[in-house]
Amino acid sequence: MSGKKMLEGLGYTVTARTGSLESLELFRSNREGVDLAITDTTVPHMPGDILAQEMMKIRPDIPVVITTGHSRRISEKKAQELGLKGFVMKPLIVRDQAETVRKALGDEVKGS
Repeated sequence: MSGKKMLEGLGYTVTARTGSLESLELFRSNREGVDLAITDTTVPHMPGDILAQEMMKIRPDIPVVITTGHSRRISEKKAQELGLKGFVMKPLIVRDQAETVRKALGDEVKGS
């Protein structure tokens, strides 16, 4: 199941883009309408960590979560150092994704 479908199943409204340039342009045009950004480390045109940094230049308070299956480029520690609000390893598991999103949005996670 895709991350988009997982999040929609949890009740979130999700707008998905497949490339970093599309994502960045969408964010620029609607920066206040975005509550959270989730990116993969590997996306076309620009690595996800660079995309996250570009988004945070536009709006420093935007919570960003990064996902990866295997990357030498990013780790949980590196994500924290960059100011990202979450790090999720693939394969995506609904519970992990849900907890990471809630934490990134500043919502208390029950039962953890």
